[in-house]
Amino acid sequence: MDNTRLLDISKFQAADAAIKDCYFHIDVADECEKQIEILESTKTTKLFKTSDWVILWISLVGAELLLIPPIVTFMILRTKRIREKMKKIEELTETALIERQKAAEKAVEHSAEITVLPADYQYPMASEYICKVLSNGRAASLNDALTMCDEQIHRWKMEAMNQQLLEEQQRQSKQLAGIARDTRATAINTGLNLAATLLK
Repeated sequence: MDNTRLLDISKFQAADAAIKDCYFHIDVADECEKQIEILESTKTTKLFKTSDWVILWISLVGAELLLIPPIVTFMILRTKRIREKMKKIEELTETALIERQKAAEKAVEHSAEITVLPADYQYPMASEYICKVLSNGRAASLNDALTMCDEQIHRWKMEAMNQQLLEEQQRQSKQLAGIARDTRATAINTGLNLAATLLK
């Protein structure tokens, strides 16, 4: 293998590393945003734990005539949970912003390495596959590697679609089994009811 070929492969490996570096920060930011969505979708009624209700009940029983202490206790606990939730959302939002900024900075910093690959292939799975086929000699040129990458991505998509179809078939089979079981139970109950009616 000659030095020019090694130099070309090292360029693609540098592009792959730069792309993975950028996408790492994007993945962290996406995870933070998912957690934010989960926190924001939680209703305030879910902020109360069973222990909060027990504390409220004990306070009510203990205070008998004075309702102010249990209400205050209950509101303090509720306010505390709401504040904790809001603080967590703020922290996650800030983390997501920082990670997206880091990803953008990395993309700018490594733009020379990343642009070795066409724009449609500047994501981790494609860059890794292209580096792999170039380094193991399966592809002699970038065009060969891109063609092989397209074919592999197509295979992966087909496999994913087949997996979804299989899961859907399994789900439908379970539903049909449940329907068949329910139908048998209904038929047995109808037969028993008919027999009981005839025996009367």
